[in-house]
Amino acid sequence: MFLAIDIGNSNIKFGIFRDAEIVERFSIETDRDDTADALRTKLSGKLNGSIGECFVCSVVPELNPRLDEALHREYNIDPFFVSNDFDFGLQINYEPLSAAGTDRLVNSFSAAERYGVPCIVCSFGTAMTIDVVNADRTLLGGLIAPGLKVLTRALSLAASRLPEIEITRPPHVIQNTTVGSLQS
Repeated sequence: MFLAIDIGNSNIKFGIFRDAEIVERFSIETDRDDTADALRTKLSGKLNGSIGECFVCSVVPELNPRLDEALHREYNIDPFFVSNDFDFGLQINYEPLSAAGTDRLVNSFSAAERYGVPCIVCSFGTAMTIDVVNADRTLLGGLIAPGLKVLTRALSLAASRLPEIEITRPPHVIQNTTVGSLQS
């Protein structure tokens, strides 16, 4: 089986694949201060089965060595950390390449492979990113904006009467309460 890990700013997401089919998924909250032992505790009992390969995409580089140690000590897994100089099968038009989020590169490659090119690739996490891959398989670049949680937090900090809310789907787009209106 294959383990894919995405270390994001808010969550670390895990997906276990058998061939091309995802058979299990889970996530843990990202805590930049987690030690390898803390990560081992959070992962204890969550990875069942025989993991043959493990790839990690990370935008929180300070956690990489700690997760590497936790996986090795708890499950005898030696993950491969995807870096920006990995061959994604795309011409990458990003300056400097080292500044591009590895998640954006992986997402662009995955979308191009799965859906073909040209494509527009959207990711809605801590940051919202939109990237463009043209018909020649060139990642042209894109944009980065605050994600929904960041936006709701910013609104509550900047506007004294707007509370920080839980992001859930309201029953209707048009709402008649402040919380409902923010959720819409």
